[in-house]
Amino acid sequence: MALPLRHTRRALKEKLPFVRRREYDILAGKYARLIADLGWHAPLATAAKIAVRKAVGGDLSGDICFFVTHADTAALKVNVIHHVEQLLAQNILVVLIVNTDLPFESVLIDEKFAAKLSGIFIRENLGFDFAAWAHAYALCPPTAQWTRLFLVNDSMIGPLNTDDFSRTIARLRAASADMIGLVQNTTPLLHLQSFFLAFTQTALMHPMFKNWMTNVRCLKEKIHVIDVYETRLTQMMADVGLRTEALFNSSGGGDDTIAGWENLIDAGFPYVKVSVTKQFPNHPRLSSVGAGDMPS
Repeated sequence: MALPLRHTRRALKEKLPFVRRREYDILAGKYARLIADLGWHAPLATAAKIAVRKAVGGDLSGDICFFVTHADTAALKVNVIHHVEQLLAQNILVVLIVNTDLPFESVLIDEKFAAKLSGIFIRENLGFDFAAWAHAYALCPPTAQWTRLFLVNDSMIGPLNTDDFSRTIARLRAASADMIGLVQNTTPLLHLQSFFLAFTQTALMHPMFKNWMTNVRCLKEKIHVIDVYETRLTQMMADVGLRTEALFNSSGGGDDTIAGWENLIDAGFPYVKVSVTKQFPNHPRLSSVGAGDMPS
């Protein structure tokens, strides 16, 4: 039996190499806002208000981490405290940057926890994690005593397993690349995912990296931050001869931290994405790793 005319026309449209009007309008609006942001209307990362809760000393050495978290309540998230504690246990010094819309003085940080940190900034919630990392970079730029700079955010739950995390950090420290990530994403461009990145001394001292960090702007939309900063940084590093590497193999099918999270954990990946725990709250493998609970 012949299909109704409207079905035939719809099937034909789907095969045509043209973007439908609605999709075009969505894309046009997205990139119009992006162009407005990048028309130097968007302020530099350092334009955001920031309070120094604990000053960073000038004698930092070894592996340093700029850890960014978003605080929508006065207390830090449980998974953030756990994550930072595990980084400290691997001899990684942590500078905490708290992006928040709350009054700065209302953000509560336990004194014993704060004493373990190498610096604490409470920052106006502008530009997402890249702007926060860039702001911290401006206030405490790397020195020759820094072995690596880790850029980490709070989008992951973990480490799920101390041994897996120890092995991951050991592999990272043994890697020969200049920019190391845990997982790469193949779309829209091949790039290292930005929830956990590490840069060696060679990368930190390269003019390209310095220029990039000092020119990050407070873009208003998260998708623009991903498009402009995350997805292009890997290629920018490669273009100037810096080597990049992902520690965990990619399936080549997009974002494995979402579509292939179980396979990653089986391979020793020490994290699961917060969004995955929300999507599968009753999954047996995630019963102890919700956003508010950490594994023992």
